[in-house]
Amino acid sequence: MRLSAVILTTALATSPLAHGKTEATGLVQFEYGQSFPQNELTSYFSPGDAYRLRLFGGAKIKLGAVGLGWDITYANYGLKDGLSGHYNRLLWDWLFLPVGIGFIQLTPGLAWVVTDVDVSEMGLKEQSIRPAGVLSIGVKLGIISNVAITAQVRGESVWEDMEPVVLPNQDEIDITGQFVTATVGGMLYF
Repeated sequence: MRLSAVILTTALATSPLAHGKTEATGLVQFEYGQSFPQNELTSYFSPGDAYRLRLFGGAKIKLGAVGLGWDITYANYGLKDGLSGHYNRLLWDWLFLPVGIGFIQLTPGLAWVVTDVDVSEMGLKEQSIRPAGVLSIGVKLGIISNVAITAQVRGESVWEDMEPVVLPNQDEIDITGQFVTATVGGMLYF
């Protein structure tokens, strides 16, 4: 998959559509918000704090920009009903295609999700890495030159867990599951 992404990036950067004056471009974005478990996870876990960091550096071309970036979201969730332990997730967006319509941006993509959960009362202890699909809708509003306020809502769905967790009451749940995350923040760009 990485090879095809490199080939696509190279093809776009060297195509006749990309030729012309190129300029350096980059951004730093930080957002904070809440992440909400969905489906059966709502019975066990409360909404958690979410932190998103996005870094990008590259070159502007006629089609937009090419370069390298890093886009991660970390969330930690509370436990319900007197449960003790932790549930933490790190979402790394590794392939996405932003589509801008004015100041609104729709972004489908793929991500890796690192899950670290340990709840002894449920007999649950798992660290896993799973692929996920992500769909974001967000806005970016410039407030002064090279500074913008950002906000987004993201739906995150991990591919079906091949090892569902069996709870002491014999219920099965997909512990990596689905989440909706809403964040706001700011961006510096050039």
